This record gives sequence, structure tokens and C-alpha cells, in this order.
Amino acid sequence: MATRFIIGRGELLTYDIEPPPMDGEKARPYTLAQAREHLMPQVLRTLSEINELPQAACPDGYAVAKLDLHPTFIAKSFFPKGFLRQAGLTSVGSKTIRKKPRVELRKTAPEESDTTQLFVAGRRDTFARLPGVIASLQELTGPALQFAEIEDVAAMDVADRVRKGVPEAAKDVFEVGLHLLPESAPARTQQAFVAYAQQCGFEVRTELSIPVGGMLFLPVRGKASRLPELARFALMRV
Repeated sequence: MATRFIIGRGELLTYDIEPPPMDGEKARPYTLAQAREHLMPQVLRTLSEINELPQAACPDGYAVAKLDLHPTFIAKSFFPKGFLRQAGLTSVGSKTIRKKPRVELRKTAPEESDTTQLFVAGRRDTFARLPGVIASLQELTGPALQFAEIEDVAAMDVADRVRKGVPEAAKDVFEVGLHLLPESAPARTQQAFVAYAQQCGFEVRTELSIPVGGMLFLPVRGKASRLPELARFALMRV
């Protein structure tokens, strides 16, 4: 057996080790002015597309947009909660995408990098106020810095929601995934979807619905040719 010595008041033998020097504030690819110049046209285009959605496709007036973050700012500590709070938007999910940023800070970065695409929900009148919120951001504040970490903004569209390559055996049966709003009961979202799906000629099997995390999955039956119409439902993820 190895001999183990007990040293009384061993803490007196310790000493402080200084942390390594820090380079200061994390380098940022865009100023607030540059972010406004690039993103404001995208925001206005997003608003236009959201306003074109049928009222029945926007339960309680809600719509969903996509925010692509710069690959340097995908750690949880950089989540833009301050900007989203000021804008009145709620994150309802995310996924990893490959993207080439306009400005790359890393010297050895690949052509495209993994980054986070956030799905954010808000009422249509909340989205309508977004340009004013962006214009009012104050330089170097938390919400302004977080806004400048966004690479691109867009509305969700049919191409985001309809997966290609439907098996022949299931040519008229599809699985739909819906975003669930944190402040709304799942039954309310399901009811709104069922009503809209019926307008599009689809039958929804609500007894087979499965809630998973912040989403609700349920099967529908209808013509594949009408999937683009069904996919205009604002809270549909896939």
C-alpha cells in the first residue's frame, strides 16, 4: 500500500496563480451601422412576406422568422435574449446550418461553418414594429451588440417546411411538426392548424398527435400537390 502523508495546514504551502492575460472584448465582425445597413432590407422583406400570409394561417396573429447567427457567436452565452426581449420576439426553436459569413474573424476558418439558425415567433403587429426597434438601438448596449451578431433575417417559407423525396407508399399521408408557443396551450395551436388544414383539403388525425419538447407532431392526409398551401401555416416547422 502506498504511504500517504497528511500535512497539517497544507494550505499555507499554496500560492495564487494569476490568470492568463485576456485580449479584452471579443472581436466583432460588424458595427451597429453595418448591421443595420445589411439587415434592414431583409427585415422589411420579411415583414412583407409575413403580411401576405392568410389570417387563418397565423393563429392569434403569430408568425415565425429565421435569424442566422454569425458562426463566431453560437455559444449559449451569446444567445441574443436582450435583443429578442426588446423586439418582443420569442425563440421557439433552432437548428444547425452551414453558412459563409460576410466577414470571417477566424484566420483558419473553412469556406462554410456550422452556425445556429433561430426560429423566432411574434405577432404580426410586433414584427411590424421591428424596424423602429432596430432604429432605436443604442451603440454598445447589449441588445445592439446582439443585433450585430445576426448574419441574416428571413421569413420561413414553403421550401423551409416541405421535405423532398416523399415515399411512394405514403404519397397522401404526411407528418407535420408544429412550433408550440410558450404562452399558449398546445390545444389552441392544434385547433388553429386543424381549421386551416381543412381549408387546404387535409384531414388531421389529432388522436395520434405527439408533443415533443416545444413541438407538436401529427399526421395529415391529403393531396401532395396542396402541401405548399398547407405549408403557409405560420407555426409549421416541417
